[in-house]
Amino acid sequence: MINTINNVDIFDDGLNGPNGEVVNTLNLLQQFYDFPVVKFIDYKGENNHEIFLSVSKEKAKHSIEFLMSISDQEKEVIYENTIDELRFENERDTYLLFYIQIPIFAQTGESIGLLVLGDTESRVFNENHRGQLNTFINLIQTQMQSFESVGTFKKKERVRSSNKISILSTKTVSFFIALVTSIVVGLFLFKYQANELISQNKYQTQKLKMTLFDAIERFDSQASSLTNKDQLLVGYILSGKSVDVNDLEKIVTTGEQGSLTYKGYALISEDNLVVWSRTNFDLGAYNLRDWAENKSSDFEIITIADTAFLVHKLDEIKGNFFTISAFDLNQFFQSVISKLNTQDYSIYLSTNELFLSLYGEASQRNLSGAISASTKIFPSEWRIFVKPNTPILDARVTNSFITLYIVISLILFSVVYYFLRLPRRLQEEIQQKNQTLLKREAFYSSALDSLPDAFAIFDTDDEPLITNKAYSTIFDGIKNADKLAFYELIQIGEESGLITHHEVHHKLEGDQDRIIDLGFSSGRWLTVVQRDMEDGSYVSYFHDDSEAHNKERLLKGILEKSKSNVRAQREFIAKVAGKLSKPVCYLRTFDELVNTQEKRNLLESVTLQLDCTLGLLDEFLSAKAQNRKLNTSKFEVTETINSVVKSIQYETAGKLVYNENTEKNAVWIFSDQRMFKQLITHFLSQVLEVARHTVSVKAETKHNDQFTELHLEFKYKSTDESKFIKALKHLEFIKKSDESLEVNFFISLFKILGGQDVLFSNHENENCITLVCKVEDEEGEVSSNLAVNKTSILLVDDDPLVDVVVRAVLKDQDFEIDYANSAIEALLSLSQKKYEVILMDIVMPELSGVEALHKIKKHSWCNNTAFIAHTASDKENCYEHYKSLGFDDVLLKPVKKDELLRSIDKVLSAKGDSHD
Repeated sequence: MINTINNVDIFDDGLNGPNGEVVNTLNLLQQFYDFPVVKFIDYKGENNHEIFLSVSKEKAKHSIEFLMSISDQEKEVIYENTIDELRFENERDTYLLFYIQIPIFAQTGESIGLLVLGDTESRVFNENHRGQLNTFINLIQTQMQSFESVGTFKKKERVRSSNKISILSTKTVSFFIALVTSIVVGLFLFKYQANELISQNKYQTQKLKMTLFDAIERFDSQASSLTNKDQLLVGYILSGKSVDVNDLEKIVTTGEQGSLTYKGYALISEDNLVVWSRTNFDLGAYNLRDWAENKSSDFEIITIADTAFLVHKLDEIKGNFFTISAFDLNQFFQSVISKLNTQDYSIYLSTNELFLSLYGEASQRNLSGAISASTKIFPSEWRIFVKPNTPILDARVTNSFITLYIVISLILFSVVYYFLRLPRRLQEEIQQKNQTLLKREAFYSSALDSLPDAFAIFDTDDEPLITNKAYSTIFDGIKNADKLAFYELIQIGEESGLITHHEVHHKLEGDQDRIIDLGFSSGRWLTVVQRDMEDGSYVSYFHDDSEAHNKERLLKGILEKSKSNVRAQREFIAKVAGKLSKPVCYLRTFDELVNTQEKRNLLESVTLQLDCTLGLLDEFLSAKAQNRKLNTSKFEVTETINSVVKSIQYETAGKLVYNENTEKNAVWIFSDQRMFKQLITHFLSQVLEVARHTVSVKAETKHNDQFTELHLEFKYKSTDESKFIKALKHLEFIKKSDESLEVNFFISLFKILGGQDVLFSNHENENCITLVCKVEDEEGEVSSNLAVNKTSILLVDDDPLVDVVVRAVLKDQDFEIDYANSAIEALLSLSQKKYEVILMDIVMPELSGVEALHKIKKHSWCNNTAFIAHTASDKENCYEHYKSLGFDDVLLKPVKKDELLRSIDKVLSAKGDSHD
């Protein structure tokens, strides 16, 4: 699924699952760091998520695949500049310059996911950023683990709770209530159903019996109706008339009922004489005569085959007449049954010879469940059977019936127990969800509180929704700061003096962030980054930039102070040079007027010293004193001191200067004689200001295994100390001085001549100041403390190992190397000292090498400085890229001696080799 929000392409899988919180955390991470590329890989494939902001998706994906292929996915990988730190064969692989890969582990140590962050520009990722990122990593890890272990957690919770069941617990009470309810209701249903079975059985049995009784009654009734016709014969015979055949036929025909038609009919006297018989009714064929003779009752029925014969004695007539009625038995049976309601029953008639049903002769095999009885009229051998079409319910309790009700009871128990426990389960589920929400809220709060910088989310009304602990500490002086709108905080802070600086930077086109600078009276400096959200709310991140701001302010102060010192130096030197120019002019005019050679020599010496002083002042003014070479020559120190004494003897106001050295203990050295004279002249002038009467000067050399030291002792008596001498006593000699220009001028000359130390001693109110210089007693250049005859190089790199490597490579070369571990420190070093070559790293914290280059080139005192880019990038256009940014040359890491020397010579030649 692909979503597009504010020109951001978001690709997600499984976002509809229960672990969508991971996606929310990744979105917050992207907004917090403003990473254009965020990719999270869930190894189970349930929470994959990708964000691409203002980048090419295809190029970014290709670059990620390449970087993942060359990196161990079980280890953390951070590339601040992939071009500098990796080697690429394909230019497409270099699309992402900044790349972070962090694996996500479960508590078991198993890798469960991988987080990838990227940018098309190089970035500085310091320890503060790493600590903030750890908070998000821990949050994602916790969310993943809680999602996977929720089922296990519930099971363990149930096991723990089941071990603590008490007698009065809801589970126990619910169990007993459900058990009793199921038993009572089950027994009630069982009893009710059993009674129903018995009632049904009784009803069906009673109905079956009633049907049988009704059938018997119908049979007897039908037999009685057959005999009713005989009453007509009785009346006919009693009428005294003679028996007429036609009359008898009419009487018999009148006696036929319904579908029952006689097969034969006969009237017999007691003498067994047939009075009349129906046509085709042969009594002899059925042997009825014999049966009639032996009749035993007044009414009898006999059957022969399917014919029934009914013999009826006419008792009303004297003479004992009998009638014999013959009819079809099956037809007789159907006529009887047709008058009964027998749809639910089957009725059968059983005689000695036949077994009849409604449909004719039938079989007696299936009569289960039938009942039978004999009639009163018909022979006792005749039985009527009644069978129900649907079997009568059995009133007995069977095993299947019991099993059914046990199952019903169990189902009832389960249903009752479930509904009794349902409120408790709902309550537990609600409590568990509430606890999860509370834990999650507490975790989010702790995660936000662990951020080193303040964080807040403001709603559409500018009121804070979410804040962390660091946010409340920013505005300690404002009451209820965590409940006030952001603009109210700024307004109250400015009115109370808590906030001294408030600046809102205008958003550029296409920029999503709003930048606000806040300065506090405590010296704290915050950069507020605000980003608007879709619903109108916005996220604010308060980053503490106090350290960087203070460094920048300190650097600005140093630069201002340096400019002020330069101006003061220029004014002082210009003033001194102006005052000296006239005496030099006068001396040269006076030189043309004097006669003696001695005076001419003296004037020449004075003029020479003044010219030397003017030259030094000019060099000092142009800031080249530290970069000049000594004009060395071999000279005798005693003669030089005597020359200086003669030149200043006229200005001593009666004070004497003695040179304790003689020709016997002459001291020869190799140095710059003009600067040596200027040093002694300057120092003697300062000493003579406080000396009472005399100043003695003594020079001697002391040798050791490494070099030769020249000791110049100046002895004088005085109880006072000039500012110049006090400054020398409290001065750390190697460091930059903040003293007067006289002191700084002396120190510059002293260091140029190889000055090592200034020693002070006092014995019996006699002061002794000893100047210690490192000199050569054989032909060669003097080794100066400042290495003025060496090319000065400033190495700028945040990796101290690079300093060790470069120094090892250049240890045999005539270079002076200083090291700065950041761009800020390099700017501070450059404000104090000039360098001919700067070897600059590109990727550094706080300021990159390119940014530092642009800041340095703004100052005129670096116009003659050469810059060499020191980078690990090996792109084809790397050289042209950094040359276009302002670098004079480009060196690739790791550095090689030949390439480094060749590059230094190249840039120095291009700059005119200012130290030559």
